Amino acid sequence: KDSVANADAIPSDEVVKIYQMTTNSSIYGGTGILKNAYDGDLNTWVGATGDFPVEFTCKFKDAGRIDYVDIYPGQGEGIWGEVDIYGTEEGGEKKLICTHDFKFSKDKQRLNFTLINPREVVFMVRTAANSEGIKAATHEITFYRKGASNFNELDIFTDLSCSELRDDVTEEMIEAIPNDFFRDLAA
Repeated sequence: KDSVANADAIPSDEVVKIYQMTTNSSIYGGTGILKNAYDGDLNTWVGATGDFPVEFTCKFKDAGRIDYVDIYPGQGEGIWGEVDIYGTEEGGEKKLICTHDFKFSKDKQRLNFTLINPREVVFMVRTAANSEGIKAATHEITFYRKGASNFNELDIFTDLSCSELRDDVTEEMIEAIPNDFFRDLAA
C-alpha cells in the first residue's frame, strides 16, 4: 500500500544518561573526576593511570534501552587502541558485546549495539598510544537510544529498512503504533 510518511515525525535519538562511572585505575585529568567523561563538555577529559587493561565502567538506572554509543577518545596521551566492550542487562550476566580497534585515532567513534534494560557497559582498554603516564583517556562517552524508544520496528516490519510489513500485522497493530512517522509508513 502506498503512503506518505510524515518526515517531521521522525523521532530524535535520545541521550541515555550515565548514572555513575567507575574505573579499576587511578584517575588523572581536569579535576580528576570520572564525570568529565560524561559531562557533555568536549573540553573536559579524564585519564586513567596504572596497568593495562584499563576499565571504564558506565552504570545506568532505568535506562530502558541503549542502541549505540559515541566515544570521543583522548587527544594527547592514552589514545585508545584495542578495546573489549562488555554489557550487562537487568538480571543478566556480563557478556562481551564486541572487540573494537580504535586504531589510535583521535576521531569520534560510534559503536552500534542494543542492550535492553542495561545496568552497565564496560570499556576494557587493552592498548593505547602515547601511554607512558596516562594509560587511557577520553573526552566524552555518550550513549543513545534511537527515537520512538517505546516502539520496536521489527514488531511491524520485516527488517530495519521498514520497507515491508510482516505477514501477521493487522490494521489494529498499525493504528496502535505510537509514532506518527512509523504509523504513516506502515499504513
